Amino acid sequence: MIDRSFRLALVACTLASSAMFVSVSASANSNLITKEFAVGCNGGDFGGRATGVYTIDPKTRAISAHIQKYKIFRFDNKSAGNKANLNMGMSHSNTTTAMSVYSADNLRQDDTWRSVSLSRWLHQVPGYPVSVGVEFVFDKSGKDPKCKASTVLAQ
Repeated sequence: MIDRSFRLALVACTLASSAMFVSVSASANSNLITKEFAVGCNGGDFGGRATGVYTIDPKTRAISAHIQKYKIFRFDNKSAGNKANLNMGMSHSNTTTAMSVYSADNLRQDDTWRSVSLSRWLHQVPGYPVSVGVEFVFDKSGKDPKCKASTVLAQ
């Protein structure tokens, strides 16, 4: 589960994190704005990356985010278990509660881009940025290392 520190870190996110925008594309529906995002972080001997898209409806101020792919790798090239997790949250910067969703306890750690489906949406509050954050929980014997990253989707 995402702990309180992750929820607070998501709220306090900045573009200075290891997260970044990777590209922008126009939506088929000209009223909607659709963009891609990528986030990544490192923890212990592991690294995790996730990519997805988010859509903003300017009329309703609804923002949806969907993580579509992930990749987990080890820096020491040792084999690792296949019970990693990817957790996703969305938040307004004026709240301490993130809307969260959790992956199954079966993500592979083989340095290969793999499909995953994690989605959330919320309404943007004027004047408060909306952030998406991820927490990777890597699988290894003993204590599982973790890392967190976030990025602002809309101001």
